[in-house]
Amino acid sequence: MLTTREVPGNNFLAPRNRALQLASALIFLFLVLIFLAFQMSAWLARPARDDSSLTLQGHHGWVLAVAYSPDGSHVASAGWDGTVTVWDTGSGRRELTLRGHTDRVIALAFSPIGRLLVSGSRDATARIWQLPDGREVHTIKAHKDRVTALAFSHNGSLLATGSRDDTIKLWDVKTWSELRTLSGHTALITSISFSPDDHLLASSSWDGTIRLWDLQHESAPRILDESAYEVSSVAFSPDGHWLASAWRDEGIIAIWNPASGRKMATLDSHSAGISCVAFDPSGHFLASAGTDRAIRIWDVSNGNLLSTLLGHSGSVFSVAFGPDGKWLVSGSKDEAVKVWHFPPGTNEQSLPARFGHPSVR
Repeated sequence: MLTTREVPGNNFLAPRNRALQLASALIFLFLVLIFLAFQMSAWLARPARDDSSLTLQGHHGWVLAVAYSPDGSHVASAGWDGTVTVWDTGSGRRELTLRGHTDRVIALAFSPIGRLLVSGSRDATARIWQLPDGREVHTIKAHKDRVTALAFSHNGSLLATGSRDDTIKLWDVKTWSELRTLSGHTALITSISFSPDDHLLASSSWDGTIRLWDLQHESAPRILDESAYEVSSVAFSPDGHWLASAWRDEGIIAIWNPASGRKMATLDSHSAGISCVAFDPSGHFLASAGTDRAIRIWDVSNGNLLSTLLGHSGSVFSVAFGPDGKWLVSGSKDEAVKVWHFPPGTNEQSLPARFGHPSVR
């Protein structure tokens, strides 16, 4: 009779079992090394300092767009998680979470009196939300691809929507009827901005051009720039004397005279591409941000770099000044919304009533 140890095949299976155990151990070690590498990269990505006054957490994914309400009472943010969050600036708390989009939200804009908030999404819609209750009052479904840029006219009568379908559409805010389609770009519209008198609309695109559209006449747009680089952002100054633009693949900002079409200045300090530019309400200062994680503040009158704000651990996609010019909000790849005091240097202990709760982190 054969004993258990004498069963044929046992000696053959033993090496195989040892090989399986060794393979399992190697796989486990490999997974541990991946985890440690991820933790190390996250640790290295943390900024050396954080100049922000407040960090608002709540999104699950990149924050692609931020906007300040005209009265400064609220900040809106949106991104990869497909939601729009409205924050109360008096408490720093989340007041509304707006759901309805079926894909990431790329753009935001408040109406001039703050009663409406519009969001543009990869789901090819722009949704209009009524404030303060957050009720969705209309959905624009006219674009053939994602809605990537939004702007209200300063008199509040028009909404402009830009898309990856290469078009810009103008809408009557009272009826939500389409008034006009602006065609000419050959790639995604990255940004749109109305002049203060609402006579001109500036647009930027991945096709490397900046176009100025005359809204009083249906003439061909003026092209300010044609380059091999994708233009990521445009913004009119509050007085309309200047137009700022930035490039997605270059850390360069251009300041234009929109009346003459001449480039008046070039600002160069970012170490990588720029995602967004925004003027402060006075028009004296310009904020820029991008993939180098820094927000830079410029004196437009002389082109001097005034300050570099650090705190985000990922690319910064969007910045917006508050209506009093004392606050700046930003959204980033690090899933955070950060609030900065302007001019820089005010610490949390001296915060005024708005954003007066530095514990909200």
